[in-house]
Amino acid sequence: MIIITTSRKPSRRTRRFCRELQSVLPHSFYVNRGKASLRLFAERARTDGYYRAFIVGETKGNPSIIRVLDLHDEPFRWMGQLYITNVSLLLDRGEKPVPVDADDLVVDVDAFPVLKEIFDVYDGEEGVILEERGGSVRFLVDGEEVGPRFRITGWDPVPAKLDSVLR
Repeated sequence: MIIITTSRKPSRRTRRFCRELQSVLPHSFYVNRGKASLRLFAERARTDGYYRAFIVGETKGNPSIIRVLDLHDEPFRWMGQLYITNVSLLLDRGEKPVPVDADDLVVDVDAFPVLKEIFDVYDGEEGVILEERGGSVRFLVDGEEVGPRFRITGWDPVPAKLDSVLR
């Protein structure tokens, strides 16, 4: 299970992106973080049974980074951060997000095999398909797009200065 939140004081567009991610990721939940520290947020998420946390950051009001936190063991471990651009929400395309009734996520990757590690909590054979081709990501169910689109421009380990935030 994945819990999704934002950095502090997110834009409306970033919150919408998080809600659309929640609608396509099975057993995921979006929560407004408010003023809670990352440490407190991670402890509560782990207590509630979540294995991963996505913290979505932004640049100029647009989602631009997804930091991935592994909640399996104490101390919590940053897995890395995805840099994203060209975010296209369902709302931008004139569609409304509809929660997908699926228990599994199939990760079909091309250029970023790290996505399989990030989403290994699902390990599905059918359900929602996260399709990545040349860095472009989209979510499909029965061949139809059901979630946000975005382009991954890079993957990095999280800087050491963020480790101190969790201690």
